[in-house]
Amino acid sequence: MDARLRIAIAGVLFGGLGLLGSCSRVGVRGLDLSEPQQEMARRCQDGAGRDCHRLASELLPTGEIFAPGGSAPAYAIGLLERACGLGVDESCLRLAAYRVSHDEGRHAGKQLLQRLCAEQSEVRACALLGELFDDAAAAQRACSAGLERSCVRLAVIARETDVEAATRLLEGYCTSGIGMACYQRARWAKEQRSDPTYWAGLACRDGVMVGCEFEAVYFFDEALRSGAPAPCVDITSPARVACQAGLAPACALRDLCSSASATHMPESSASSCEGDDGFVCYVRTVLEATRAAQTFPNFPRRFVPQLKRACRLGYVPACLAVASHVLEFNEDRRLRKEAIHHLQRGCDDGIGVACHRLGSVYTESRDVPADVRFAASLMESACEQSVRDSCERLAELLTRLQSEPADVVHDAGTP
Repeated sequence: MDARLRIAIAGVLFGGLGLLGSCSRVGVRGLDLSEPQQEMARRCQDGAGRDCHRLASELLPTGEIFAPGGSAPAYAIGLLERACGLGVDESCLRLAAYRVSHDEGRHAGKQLLQRLCAEQSEVRACALLGELFDDAAAAQRACSAGLERSCVRLAVIARETDVEAATRLLEGYCTSGIGMACYQRARWAKEQRSDPTYWAGLACRDGVMVGCEFEAVYFFDEALRSGAPAPCVDITSPARVACQAGLAPACALRDLCSSASATHMPESSASSCEGDDGFVCYVRTVLEATRAAQTFPNFPRRFVPQLKRACRLGYVPACLAVASHVLEFNEDRRLRKEAIHHLQRGCDDGIGVACHRLGSVYTESRDVPADVRFAASLMESACEQSVRDSCERLAELLTRLQSEPADVVHDAGTP
């Protein structure tokens, strides 16, 4: 499993973590800390573990990956190490997630996760052991504690030795109301070249938006394979639901079906990006990239020029896809500023996923000054549109607003 995938898993479990560089001591040289942060640093040096943890949390941008040698990440990792040594389990957990995402610290990170899981009953550590190291006992412990993702992972681990038993286990989780288990079962059905729509439909009805998207894309994909018109009558409903959660392929299918008759797709949906229809270009690019990369917005780089073309032709979701790619992989300040502009435009247009990503930008204080209050309002907009993880992030930000001084959580001057 490569480092990027490990970081993505850690982000799901811990709200985003994955930085490069490490440091074993606490120091502030080269860092521009605010007065409250300097005070936290002093209290940390005096042995206040919670202050070490709070300061590290402020310096670690959620979901971003820093280049090696960055002073903020190195200092922040040092803060986590100190807080962990002072008995702050949350810091130990984040430190373990950081270590296992790097080959040189993988073994030490695993040992720390095992201690947290066994001795501190930290179910997120158990979950991460299941995700990264195929530890069935740890996954079982996390599943029993109510972490549905670990239940699904337990079935995935079991499949390595007994496919039929794992399938029965997964179906049992699905029928008990774990929507992600239904979604995983749909993926297995597709791998086995059987019809996955029953299981995807169950996942969709259980509120798993990727299940709705999976169902809609499957209908379209099967029509492309056979050369027949795609059945919009089957696609429209799940595509509409998934689109409300900001899943771009579903939005593309919903929009394309709405431009067609009630029963079939227009022939132009299979055209290339050589024409002047930004939407059609986008639909084809999204579907091809989704097949290649499995997840949105992590498009393979070879699709970015097509997305840029669709954006230039005026299709806003294509601009959002380009913006997400720039913020993930490009350090050019001008391009990053332009990407944030596209996110703001998309959020203003009512696209929940754009509000979610923009909220993360204002939380991370990398490209703009941090403004937790404004970030919370953006997450609230995304949460109202059922964008994945937005409601959880909103709760975290509201808790932070209640517990921290105004000058720490609101630095951008946003009204």
